[in-house]
Amino acid sequence: TYKQIFSEIANEYDLPVEILFASSSEEGLRNFVSDKKLASTGDASFPINGFEYFGLDFFASDFERLVKGGYLDREFSSQFKESTTINEKGKEVPTANLKTVEDAILAKAAYLTYYNNRIVEYANTNDIALSDEATNFFMVVAYNAGFDNAKQMLSEYSKAGYLENDAFLFKRPTESRNDVVLKDTSWAEPYEFAMRRMIPAKVWREQS
Repeated sequence: TYKQIFSEIANEYDLPVEILFASSSEEGLRNFVSDKKLASTGDASFPINGFEYFGLDFFASDFERLVKGGYLDREFSSQFKESTTINEKGKEVPTANLKTVEDAILAKAAYLTYYNNRIVEYANTNDIALSDEATNFFMVVAYNAGFDNAKQMLSEYSKAGYLENDAFLFKRPTESRNDVVLKDTSWAEPYEFAMRRMIPAKVWREQS
C-alpha cells in the first residue's frame, strides 16, 4: 500500500513519514492516484511523471549533488530518465520520469533529507533553536522555495522572536519586531505552501 511504501522509505531516511506523505500528496500524488491514465508519460520504461505528480522539478540536474551527499546511490541513475518541461513560472526545468512510484518517493525523500540537513546545519551554526515542527516547516520551505529563501525566512523569524513556542506556526508573522521589518505580504507564498503540507501531516499523525 502507499502507506507501507511511505513508512518504509521515511524510516530509511529518518524522515517524519507524515511530512513525506503530505509533500508528495500536495505536489500531485493525489491526482496520480485518482487517474493513472492522466499520470502516464507515454514511456513504458519510465511511466512516472516526476514533475507533474511528485514535485521533482530539478531532479535531473540535482542528482549528482544528491549522490555526492550520500542521499542516493549512483545506481539510482538507472531508475529515471531526464525530461525537460515548463514550470508554473514559464521556465524550462530539468526534471525526470521514473520507473516506479517507489522510485519517485525515494527521490523525494532524498531531496527532503538534503534540505533538512542544510536547515539543521544553518540553525546550529547560528545558534538558532528549532523544534521538530519548526525544522520540518523550514525543510519544506527550502524544498519548495529554495534554501536561500528558507535561510532568510528562518533568520528573520528567529531575530523577531517568532520561533519561541513555535508561534509562527499558529499565525503567519506580519508584525515588525527587533529591527526586523515584516508586513502583511512578508513570506506569504512560501508560508502558505509550507502550511499546505504541515496541516495534512498533522492529520496523518492524529489518525495513525
